[in-house]
Amino acid sequence: DVYKRQVELYASGADTYTWYDLASPSIPFGTGDTIYVAPIASFTYVVVGASAAGCTNSDTITINVNTSPIISASAQNDTICELDTTFLFASGGATYAWEDIANPGVSISTNDTLGISPSSTTTYVLFGADSDGCPNFDTITVVVNPAPQLNALTGITSVCPGATGLSYIASPATSGSVYTWSIYNGTIDAGQGTDSVMVTWDSLGTAYINVIEVTSAGCPSDTVQLDLTVSLVLTPALPTGDTVICDNAASGLVYNATPNPTSTYTWHISNGTIIGSANLDSVVVDWTSTGPSTGLIWYEELSVTTDTTCYGVSDTLSVTINPGPSISSITGPADICVFDTAWFN
Repeated sequence: DVYKRQVELYASGADTYTWYDLASPSIPFGTGDTIYVAPIASFTYVVVGASAAGCTNSDTITINVNTSPIISASAQNDTICELDTTFLFASGGATYAWEDIANPGVSISTNDTLGISPSSTTTYVLFGADSDGCPNFDTITVVVNPAPQLNALTGITSVCPGATGLSYIASPATSGSVYTWSIYNGTIDAGQGTDSVMVTWDSLGTAYINVIEVTSAGCPSDTVQLDLTVSLVLTPALPTGDTVICDNAASGLVYNATPNPTSTYTWHISNGTIIGSANLDSVVVDWTSTGPSTGLIWYEELSVTTDTTCYGVSDTLSVTINPGPSISSITGPADICVFDTAWFN
């Protein structure tokens, strides 16, 4: 039995041989004691042998051609999200071998079920054979859509009861994604479905806001949550800005509080001067101390809502002030002649 492949036929017992197809017994197709055939269906071949004296005899041989097995590769899901797992299934054969088409000859598995977690779109080749050893193959492509990029949620975490108009932002934002927000002890006023929302917080106690991103391909993120405290005593965030500077580049530096539309701010500084208003959520600073020294900056926050006033003081940001490099003046002649040599120090 063969499966659509070349077969070598042998004859013996005579001096010369002539080969025929039983279906066309008058048309020889070859001579010699060895011949190669590649039948596409079951065939009977006749060989006529002759001795040196001219005596003849014949024999027949039937080659049974088995049909190829129908090997099929299927998937639990042939479109998945990055980091997800799916399963591939083999059918139609008695034995199997799976390969990644990008790595031919390297078997991944010989099982009829294969769990995979490809990081990018991948085509798999399934080789199978039936119980007679007749082979066939199939391919299947698993499309991998990128995972959501959401990894952070930013906004004010210490708020006054009734604080309104506060912004919370999911990042990084991805074009085409839908963002689903949930909140406890507050109300989402605007922005549901987008990467940022406006919120009003309710009563004293704990609170949180969380978000899930679903990409345009339908891939969901893990939930990212930001916990808050709703309290009369605020714990404002540490000011942000440069923390290591040189004393010759210490002017016009900006320091920020997390902006809250219900709050006013009073900034304080040591070893420096606030340029302009000290009652905004950001200030411009000239550090006046020469290095090595340390500057300090902090702020008070007063939040007023419809029926409540809340107050708090931020932690102090320490700024290291280093001495700038000392560069002496260059001395030497101001005028020289062409091709002359001069020395400068």
